[in-house]
Amino acid sequence: MANPEHLKLLLSGKEAVDDWRTEFCSTMETEFDGLDLRDASLEGINLTGYNLTGADLRNAKLSKARLSQMTLIKADLRNADLSKANLYEAVCHGADFRRAQLYYISAIRAQFIGADMREVCLIASELMEADFDNANLEWGNLIGAHLRHTNFFHANLANAKLSAIVFGTDAIEGWNISNTKCYYYYTMDYEFLRRKIKEERRLKQSEFEKQCSLLIGTIIKPEWYTRIPKEGYLKGNEFEDLFKARRTVEFLFKHGMKVLDPAILGAAIDLANSEHPSKGFRFLSIDAKGGVPRAVIEIAEKVSKEDALQLFQTYYQQTITQINRELEGLRKDKGSLLRMLSGKTLLSTIEPLKLEGKQPKVKTRGRPIEHSEDKVKAAETLFNELQGKGKSVNECWFEVHEKLSFKSPEAAKQAVYRFKQQNKKQK
Repeated sequence: MANPEHLKLLLSGKEAVDDWRTEFCSTMETEFDGLDLRDASLEGINLTGYNLTGADLRNAKLSKARLSQMTLIKADLRNADLSKANLYEAVCHGADFRRAQLYYISAIRAQFIGADMREVCLIASELMEADFDNANLEWGNLIGAHLRHTNFFHANLANAKLSAIVFGTDAIEGWNISNTKCYYYYTMDYEFLRRKIKEERRLKQSEFEKQCSLLIGTIIKPEWYTRIPKEGYLKGNEFEDLFKARRTVEFLFKHGMKVLDPAILGAAIDLANSEHPSKGFRFLSIDAKGGVPRAVIEIAEKVSKEDALQLFQTYYQQTITQINRELEGLRKDKGSLLRMLSGKTLLSTIEPLKLEGKQPKVKTRGRPIEHSEDKVKAAETLFNELQGKGKSVNECWFEVHEKLSFKSPEAAKQAVYRFKQQNKKQK
């Protein structure tokens, strides 16, 4: 049973909880160590932003609870029911989720680093950009989970169920997927996505690429999925053989990524493979983890990362030198540079640059994108309704953006603001 005083404190509000922690726990090594909320019935409760580090939530009922941006570091949630809860950007480092029910949760960008999640149920959960670095998901059930850009570095998924997952991540170095059960899975059809956005928005190529980088990770449509295999099912350890931990190196662009860098990268991979076929360099992805753009490159041959990276850097510099020579002769033959770069592997396979953290603002030509009056009114009404339910401002705009298909939460906010300003001027 939950401690009545602790339960009353929790229901008093975030400020009361923070004050109690400051006053009562200032001398304790772990915040909230000993807060007893076992078996508490907290269905649908709004705990957005609460700090419940070290709390005992065993067998607690938190179905449909709003737990976004909550801190649950080293909390004990064994056998807890968090079904359909919102854990957006929740911090759960080292938490104990053994046998917890987390099906249908939304845990976008949540952090489960080092968490014990053995036998956890994550059926049909939204885990896009979630971080499971060093987490233990042994015997977990992830059937139908959405795993785009999810981090599984050194995660343990032995004996886990992974059928029907939407799989779109290269962050799998060191993961353990021995004896996993996966009969089929889906991948995201990025080429279809890019064509669709280009058709709908009719943007220039440069603006179109920026739109792709923003929209990937926010919008989902069934026609963008590709089933693997297209027919039938994977047998035995086929999934394990397809996704065994790969040897990768990170090539950092410490001074930022310039326009030609992706093409130079592709040319360097072609050059390295032509002279050292056994190394088997292969481009995997580009992102900006930690704020520094990086390319993740796979190596087929068993070789130390240091040696592989040094070798690739050599070929990268050789490619730049070759391009500089071409530039010197550009006056005589303006098409030489384009001919040299055409046909390189990366130009046809590169996915849009995915930046972590704060997304870049996309500048469109002329006026801001206009929305219909009905759509903006609906956005304003929905925002007010969500605020009335106790949700934070950021949560409100995020839901408005999701439900009414705005480009981003900021775009929804700006559209409503401009609409209000226009009404003031008319009056």
